[in-house]
Amino acid sequence: DPSRVVIATIERELGRPLGECFARFETEAVASASIGQVHRATLHDGTQVAVKVQHPGVERQIHVDLEILAGLAQFSERVPELQPYRLGATMAELRRMLRRELDFARELRHQEQFTQFFASDKRVRIPRCFAEFSSARVLTMEWLDGMKLSKLAISECSDGRFNDFARRGAEMYLKM
Repeated sequence: DPSRVVIATIERELGRPLGECFARFETEAVASASIGQVHRATLHDGTQVAVKVQHPGVERQIHVDLEILAGLAQFSERVPELQPYRLGATMAELRRMLRRELDFARELRHQEQFTQFFASDKRVRIPRCFAEFSSARVLTMEWLDGMKLSKLAISECSDGRFNDFARRGAEMYLKM
């Protein structure tokens, strides 16, 4: 999204000028997905943060797309060969999940719950959220440097660390 649109979204959502929220804000996104994009920024106390900003109009677009899919699912319920797949029920679940994804305030609450849940596990690091710089369409959290799991070369973990890493990841997932 153009930087002027991103800045306008942040200022509207947080109810104050960008400069009051961040000492530095990088207008070029470091990542983008279907719902929003992420920008690096620095708080006035020097904390490096990631600012996730929802794309303008994405909520309306998702609503339109869901209505189209719901219509197709409703039609499929009348086709005997498709009835066992229960596409109407699947569509209802998809609608519920997507509406939750659009609410960054909900994501913030979940992230805070995970932080409490894994507080005693030193192997897990969850970025700290900043509620005062977050809303339903903007989420500000601590910037953590790291490596994508897809970039992790098995050869780098040939000494058995890869198996350890995979086991710990599975244990954490099950604990969640």
